[in-house]
Amino acid sequence: MLASFLMFVLLRLAISSLQAIGRRKPMQDACASARQIPRRSHEVEDAFGSALACCPEYATPLLEARSPCALLLARAASGDLDAMTDQIVEQLRSHIPALVAAHCAVIERAPPELRRLAMVELVEDLRGMAAIAQGRLDFLAARRSEMRRSSMAYAAAA
Repeated sequence: MLASFLMFVLLRLAISSLQAIGRRKPMQDACASARQIPRRSHEVEDAFGSALACCPEYATPLLEARSPCALLLARAASGDLDAMTDQIVEQLRSHIPALVAAHCAVIERAPPELRRLAMVELVEDLRGMAAIAQGRLDFLAARRSEMRRSSMAYAAAA
């Protein structure tokens, strides 16, 4: 009962955060999105910093979750992304700050007996986002490797 109430509060805060973000920022085309990579990537870094400040006892899993997200965002800053990778990067940029803000708000207001549960949920949600980022990094690495092999085979045949 208490866990379901906590989940309701968390979801409500996340929805209101996302709605507030939607009201402040009009929909941008892909070119405008690409121009905003550095600023929006810092929002993700700031969100992970807030998560670390909010849940210092979970520093190791939070840092592990931050790593693939940061790597994918750095890849995005270099450009030349396919449409799916661009969508994943945009999801990371929009969801991670809102997710952390909502969870931290719940953690700060939660009674001590529920605080740890809220922290664990934040860590698990960020791990989920990191798994998505890592999956895309693995895909991009495999694609790059395949392109190298095919170009070597083409060069050897010539």
